[in-house]
Amino acid sequence: MKIIILNLKLFRIFILLTITLFSCCKRGTAGDSNKKASERSETSISQSTLRIKKSIEFLVTLNGRQAGTEDSKKAAAYLEKELKKLGAEPFDGAYIHEFTFHKTKKDQNVVGCFPGKSKEIIILGAHYDHLGKISKDVYPGADDNASGTAAVLEIMSLLKGKSTQVKVCAVFFGAEEKPIMGSSHFVEKHSGILKNLKLLINLDMVGREFFGSAFGKNSPDGVALILNRINDKLSTDLPGEFKKYGLQPMVVGDKFIQSFGAGFLYDSIPFNKKGFSTIFISTGLHKDYHKVTDTPEKIKFKKIASISAAVVSIVASLKPESL
Repeated sequence: MKIIILNLKLFRIFILLTITLFSCCKRGTAGDSNKKASERSETSISQSTLRIKKSIEFLVTLNGRQAGTEDSKKAAAYLEKELKKLGAEPFDGAYIHEFTFHKTKKDQNVVGCFPGKSKEIIILGAHYDHLGKISKDVYPGADDNASGTAAVLEIMSLLKGKSTQVKVCAVFFGAEEKPIMGSSHFVEKHSGILKNLKLLINLDMVGREFFGSAFGKNSPDGVALILNRINDKLSTDLPGEFKKYGLQPMVVGDKFIQSFGAGFLYDSIPFNKKGFSTIFISTGLHKDYHKVTDTPEKIKFKKIASISAAVVSIVASLKPESL
């Protein structure tokens, strides 16, 4: 009897040791898996950062990309080339969509799309123009809005090959500084196709500290989300997606944007007026806004990469019925 009890005790000890060892191994495996996932994420952000930097550094060489100039055409040609390299399809039969503004001047929007499982459309928008050259001064517009343009290119790069529930179109608006000529033309010209539009995500000035020098205390990881006609569930879920990438989102209304100045215009407005749902993403104004000092060395490239990754996460998870 004593031998049996002793053997039973030994058996119980053996079982406990086995469970403990298995648990430790499992935790170790999970820990290793999480570490590898984190490393992959960091590598992806690093690669995105380099691509974004390259795009911005090219765009600022084009003498401020003023609408209606040869430099604007060069910027449009660059964007068309990048969309084609990613395998994006033309929109409404073309990548370049020319329009007239101020009666006689011509500029262009640039559009490319990835097909989805449904006919519904999400637009990733950014204006690529800036102030150009005034007298002898060149206004490079690194943050306004080479940053948003580079972000949309990077989002498309990260979405390449992914299966999405909705069609995703990158739209690079021209003549935003004239103001909002390209986006206004786009919603009027393509009204038939846009019956399937479910959401515009517009990125404008996303490369600096949150409201840094113009609004007091800086927030290095801050980003503003201006929501219009967004349902409660998506409104609730959005901040969490940005937090996953180390960002500090602040959900604000259009009235907050208008506090910058009466009649402050941006490319979401023509879509809002037509009743479309929009998300406007920005890190806001700063002391270099519309100045020759808006240069690449002040851009937070990694922050743009994090914003891009957050938008990819949002777009990849969206379903038509959730919009």
